[in-house]
Amino acid sequence: MSNDSSNAVISIPACDLPRTERKAAAVRVSLTVDQITAERERITQTAKARYEAGDRTGLNGPRGHYMCGDSVGVQVFEWMTDAELDRFHILGLAFPSTATLRDEARARVKARIAARKEGFKLKRLGSTTPQPTPDLFPDSL
Repeated sequence: MSNDSSNAVISIPACDLPRTERKAAAVRVSLTVDQITAERERITQTAKARYEAGDRTGLNGPRGHYMCGDSVGVQVFEWMTDAELDRFHILGLAFPSTATLRDEARARVKARIAARKEGFKLKRLGSTTPQPTPDLFPDSL
């Protein structure tokens, strides 16, 4: 009897997860990936609008290096409130992992293959023309 723990799944009680992980798990249950993406985009657009207006009301001092920026020269995170930044981070954690996406894709492929096989069986059984059966023991040998 071998004691192989490579397939063992370790379950961590929700109360032992960090606060942000618990929040991300709640978001995963309540929102779809498209909804998460849309909310992150809304937060980003709000921060960009704040930057374009030059309105730093309610914002703390700079978070990073002064010269850091994205492709348009503005680091959007600098123009998010603490609550927006926290929500943006939690939404990012809520995205499904690559492993989850891979497992879901494999399940969809298996379901399509099974449906295709079932459809083939039904088509073959429901057909009115006789299907040729392979001759397992031909007399000509």
